Amino acid sequence: ELKFKHSVIVGRTVYVGNVQVFSRENGTIKVEGDSMYKSIVNEFDVFTDYNKIEAAVSDGENITALAEFADKILQFKQNTLYIINVSRQVEILESTHKHKGVSNPAAVCKTDYGIAWVNEHGCYLYDGKTVHDLLEKSGQRKIKESTWSSFVSSNGVMIGYYPRKRQIIVVRDSRGLFTLTGSIDVTGVNKNVPGTGTRFLTELHVGDSIVVSGETRIIDSITNDTTATVSANWGSDLSNDGSPDCIPVGDAYIYDIVTTSWIHSSGSFASAIKSNFIADWNGDLVHATSATPKKWDNSPSDPSNISLVTKDIDFGQPAVRKKVYRVRMSYKGDASSLEVKYSINGDTNTLYNFELTNSDGTASGSANAAPLLDKSGDLSTWYHAELKPATASQANNIYSFQLHLNGDVDQNFEINDITFIYRAKNTK
Repeated sequence: ELKFKHSVIVGRTVYVGNVQVFSRENGTIKVEGDSMYKSIVNEFDVFTDYNKIEAAVSDGENITALAEFADKILQFKQNTLYIINVSRQVEILESTHKHKGVSNPAAVCKTDYGIAWVNEHGCYLYDGKTVHDLLEKSGQRKIKESTWSSFVSSNGVMIGYYPRKRQIIVVRDSRGLFTLTGSIDVTGVNKNVPGTGTRFLTELHVGDSIVVSGETRIIDSITNDTTATVSANWGSDLSNDGSPDCIPVGDAYIYDIVTTSWIHSSGSFASAIKSNFIADWNGDLVHATSATPKKWDNSPSDPSNISLVTKDIDFGQPAVRKKVYRVRMSYKGDASSLEVKYSINGDTNTLYNFELTNSDGTASGSANAAPLLDKSGDLSTWYHAELKPATASQANNIYSFQLHLNGDVDQNFEINDITFIYRAKNTK
């Protein structure tokens, strides 16, 4: 007899992993965290010693999740992924992938395209033949390593698949409550949170809540590793807390399989302990907080603040100087408060202004104040904005160009396309 933590069905056979085996002969119980067993065909609750499968014996890792796709079983451990071919009578270990393991089964999901999973090193998709790193494309990272490491700083990350939109959704920290490193001192009536040995920049995000002596405050800003500002003054009777708690906001990264692009969504999920995701019969992605089921809906409901930054575009010629003349953008919806600026040569700390141009090429205003026209009266029509660098020399003799859009937009705001008009300089 055995108990197990993880299971998967392939054909008419059940495979179980991380088991506890009870021996009727001598009455002993043995825990085999790194072992997998398969049932007798068509007898899903019958397991035997000779049907034991060990991809790696005594490797110091326990099985944390199992998934199946295309007659393959993906056996996840804390640090390693083993891909096992089960299409024949005898199981064959096809490949071993270091640093591709997961901490919990909620970090694995099944999609139309294969098995997706997430860990502190990246987000991956196995299509039956190859493991793809979704954070990379053509040798370049789509999300900075430091940004991703901060997002997946805890072991509560989980992943789900939204069939309706072909999207993979990665949610930060499903635990709902964790203890901060070090201590903080909130004595006095103020909004400041000084910390001692607390790594605020790696443990906290804007929108998280800090709980001290029963009082909860939302974090408005984080200055450095030991200083943060909260939404309201603390009570006057609080003192140093050696083990402050944090309730993380439900930030998420969303990957669109069709466009192969990532977006970051701030505070999309409740600051609460969350169940793992499941896709229901209707193609909706659902989860639960406490006893309340919740359905994911990516339709915008209110005006929101967006930050869209393109990659540093070198137009396929990184060593050739260029001049950028215009940026054309097709859009619809209200974007009257959206600022559109640009940076050059990889320097994202210095932003330059555009100016809008009329159909005759004359300037119609500074993009710093109102870069896109307010079309809130007709949300169904596509409009076209032509942006010219306000100072032509700043976009001349450059090697790369990056577009920055920041500000409030209407919930119906959409961008259809962005076109760059430029000329490469002759090499001398």
